[in-house]
Amino acid sequence: MTDRTGVTTDRVPSAKRNQCVGIWRLLECFHQGPWTDLFYAQPAEAAGSPRADYVVKMVTDSIDAQLEGQLQLRQEATSAKAASHPNLIALLDARLSAPRPYVVFPRLDGQPLSTWLGSKYSQPLPVGLWWIRQAAQALQALHQSGWIHGDVKPDNMLVSLSGHLTVIDLGLSMREGDTLQADRFQGTPAYAAPEQIQGKGRATSQSDIYSLGMVFQQMLCRNKPAVPAKPLNRQLLQKFQVPESVVGMLEEMTSPTATDRPTAAQLVDRIFKLEIETLGTHIQPLDDTLPQAA
Repeated sequence: MTDRTGVTTDRVPSAKRNQCVGIWRLLECFHQGPWTDLFYAQPAEAAGSPRADYVVKMVTDSIDAQLEGQLQLRQEATSAKAASHPNLIALLDARLSAPRPYVVFPRLDGQPLSTWLGSKYSQPLPVGLWWIRQAAQALQALHQSGWIHGDVKPDNMLVSLSGHLTVIDLGLSMREGDTLQADRFQGTPAYAAPEQIQGKGRATSQSDIYSLGMVFQQMLCRNKPAVPAKPLNRQLLQKFQVPESVVGMLEEMTSPTATDRPTAAQLVDRIFKLEIETLGTHIQPLDDTLPQAA
């Protein structure tokens, strides 16, 4: 099985099919990461039902990974409890003191934004702005509650066929100003802010804005960010007829100086205005030609 970073793992999942943990029955392990496993689940009393409307994220049984897995689940549960927004994954249950700690989330319909970006079907600019605004709204809720996401990237955004975007995976979230995690980097280099990678300062809410800018740049330029990051390619953006107002905003989001980047709240307002300005672009409906989740 392959985890979200592309690392293959042959270990046995941390729990068995139909095993009950608390009030939840585990049905299928659909993802194995280095520290946690993800299971489709249902309420324990729903035995025999084909429905699996929940996801249980459980610390792996590997002794070497348990400490990091427990830390991530604690961060995820605490940040998800602190911030609530329709564009942010909702926490339904958490048992952090269980023999094998776990958290529970609703099972969401949709595909990762990375799947949409990798499709041959590109979306008009107003749709891209709409998606980025939804992500910014989720970050605004997190930041206003004092938390940083820490790993903003296309794989951590789910987009439904109706276009609703949900920011997921708060395992690397941290409190703003947390000195205990200031010296360690566990994000994704292609999307991480310079201050995170270079160790010139601890991550802040502005680091999330930079990462979101790199996601937006990928959406507009139709290629993945380079590692190490390169300056914004204005010529390529002009090739795709991206308006100067959008290019200017993207430059501010990906500024190497954190204090020059807009806040999530400022970004939401700015994108909303750009959505109105670009409505002259035809907005095609999201199609269902992408492969559906099993």
